[in-house]
Amino acid sequence: MGAVALTVSVGVGVAAATTSGGPAGSVDFFTGGRVDTPSGSFVTLTTQTITAGPGPIVVRFSGEGYAQDLNGQTVNGQPVFLGRSYAAMRVRVLLNGAQMSPGRVNFIDNSGKIGVRSPRPTAGSFEWAGTVATGGNQEITVQFRNLHVYDGATVLRWSS
Repeated sequence: MGAVALTVSVGVGVAAATTSGGPAGSVDFFTGGRVDTPSGSFVTLTTQTITAGPGPIVVRFSGEGYAQDLNGQTVNGQPVFLGRSYAAMRVRVLLNGAQMSPGRVNFIDNSGKIGVRSPRPTAGSFEWAGTVATGGNQEITVQFRNLHVYDGATVLRWSS
């Protein structure tokens, strides 16, 4: 089983339409391994509690995985590969139960591999942004689901 990381950066905000640099106030990361879902509902991949002061927060999720077009049936306990349609893994990040911007994204898909029966993993990375209103403990949850209920989505390893 591989490792996956989740990176959370909490720092001082920068006004809109300007650029600036400097150190982040705090950076935490978390890693994990394989998780599978044939689900049209969001499944929690990880929930972590960090301590942060009020201000902007950025959560980066990186991972390797694949999505496959399945038909919802099983043979000998295994899902049946269909391989005719677009399939995608959607990911979203919650801050204290509220979805962070920009919301759910198609993180990994089967573009160029729709008819390929063997999983062909790809890697992806994305950042979500929000604002911590009140300092203290902040709960960050990363969730994923399939674009279509019966498709298969697998995260092999991740970091955040």
